[in-house]
Amino acid sequence: MTKSLKALVLLTLSLTMLSACVSTPLPNEEETFTIGVIQLVTHPALDATLEGLKDQLESEGKSNAITLIVQNAQGDPNVANTIAQQFVSDGVDLIYAIATPAAQAALNATLNTSIPVVFNAVSAPVSAGLVASLESSGNNATGMSNAAPLQPQLELVKEVLPNTQNIGFLFNLGEVNGRVWIEEAQRIAPLLGMNAVVIGITNLSEVAAAMGQLLPQVDAVFNVTDNLVASATSQIVDLAKQANKPVFGSDPTLLPQGLLAVDGVDFFALGQSAALQVIDILFNDKLPSDIPVGTPTSTRLFVNQTMAQELGITFPQSVLERLSE
Repeated sequence: MTKSLKALVLLTLSLTMLSACVSTPLPNEEETFTIGVIQLVTHPALDATLEGLKDQLESEGKSNAITLIVQNAQGDPNVANTIAQQFVSDGVDLIYAIATPAAQAALNATLNTSIPVVFNAVSAPVSAGLVASLESSGNNATGMSNAAPLQPQLELVKEVLPNTQNIGFLFNLGEVNGRVWIEEAQRIAPLLGMNAVVIGITNLSEVAAAMGQLLPQVDAVFNVTDNLVASATSQIVDLAKQANKPVFGSDPTLLPQGLLAVDGVDFFALGQSAALQVIDILFNDKLPSDIPVGTPTSTRLFVNQTMAQELGITFPQSVLERLSE
């Protein structure tokens, strides 16, 4: 072999080795991922599920390895569908979908793909068609349900206002979360000596008329956790306050908007739990179908003393004692 040929062979080998070094990640170099976030609408509970996700990813040392692309559907399921389809076209590694319509959009868009979906703030994931069961989805989705037991929440109404006979509910006719809530309320309320008065709405413009119809019939209002009603909390509270009637609820993040009392779930903690599911999928190679849907394990009592004073309501000692537990 001539000197020039030897030199050419050595140069070729060197370039090959250099190419291998450049294309092969270092042993300690962590893979990076892109998560597309679809948030149905802006309100404190849904915001908290996103902040909880970010907080836990940072606590687990994964935030530098993940890029979050956050899109808000402004309450429109059609926009959620468009966002989900764009995320699939962009080839994101995972979709984090906040609220039922966002989760449905994500699941539909990822059919026949390998993109996993982690949802949050979904009250009824089975009824919404997102999973086959809470134990195993049977598809590419898992996530967190925010469905705390309703009976203790309605029991709180009777504990604070024992003479309550009729309790009012607005709900979104177009969202399965609302329908599930109402069916449960209609089952439980009579067991507690109350009648559930129910009015369905389809958009925010109907809230005032619906409340005008509802308030003369009820002693108190319960704010359900469907996204349309939650986003109208301030308006619902203002209208109820004019009628000197309290509004209870299950979302503690809405207490500053004037709810009287809440025995509900911590949405920030739900976001933290969802982050652990995301980590299992992206970093530990678990399939979503092998990760059970998470559910709240406890509730926490919150009261609004300012609103109680404005309405002339005194919390019983039993409620005040629970606050200090």
